[in-house]
Amino acid sequence: MIFRPDDLSIYSVLNQQGNSEAETPLPSSPLSFYILITSDKFYNYTKYPSIMSSADTTNHTSDRGNTLLFKGEDSGTNSSILVVSQVVKPPPLSFQNRKLYGIISITPPKVFCNYILTLEAIATKWRYYIVADKNVTDVDVKEKEKDSPGNGPGRIIFNNVGGALQTDTIYDAIKTTFPNAGVFVKESDIEVQSVQKPAKVIQCWNTTDKNQEQLLMDNLPIPSCLDNGQKIIHVLSKNNNF
Repeated sequence: MIFRPDDLSIYSVLNQQGNSEAETPLPSSPLSFYILITSDKFYNYTKYPSIMSSADTTNHTSDRGNTLLFKGEDSGTNSSILVVSQVVKPPPLSFQNRKLYGIISITPPKVFCNYILTLEAIATKWRYYIVADKNVTDVDVKEKEKDSPGNGPGRIIFNNVGGALQTDTIYDAIKTTFPNAGVFVKESDIEVQSVQKPAKVIQCWNTTDKNQEQLLMDNLPIPSCLDNGQKIIHVLSKNNNF
């Protein structure tokens, strides 16, 4: 980009080839970009901004009462970094009642520099509480196989954690409510991001007889960070139709 002040001290921004050797005049004041939130669900799945520049990587937490200020400064070492601070949110009327998340304020350095701002999704372990008929003595929760059999890279593995639960209010409540049912607790081995593209398909299998596995549910509801990654699943059999 090249910058040119006009009569009103507003800078015009023009495209410039990255390999151009033309002298780039620098603006005397920073260029500011406002990050406005258009959906309240943004706060449901966004963890915190991950800041990466040519020289530094820093993570910062945020809250809805403040505005994140991403300030690009010349570090004096021929590179530029993003310094992040929290400032009090300006009055909403200043931004037409739109939700202001952050302000990027950059004074371009004299050398070429890339700024990358990545917003990270919230991640949590997925835990399923399975309630089944008493004749079901074992179940397996697993991600549906796609192109090839086997776990594959990045595939979620669910472990049985029911035996390790000592004080779990949900587990105790289910056992009390369904004393004659089979109750199983399956938890993912890794934290799963709350945003999945494409969406993952999680299945529940009856593995009471390992040689004759039966599919109980073809597509379990995906847990979210709003419910701490926990879901209660109730499956009952009737004439062997699940």
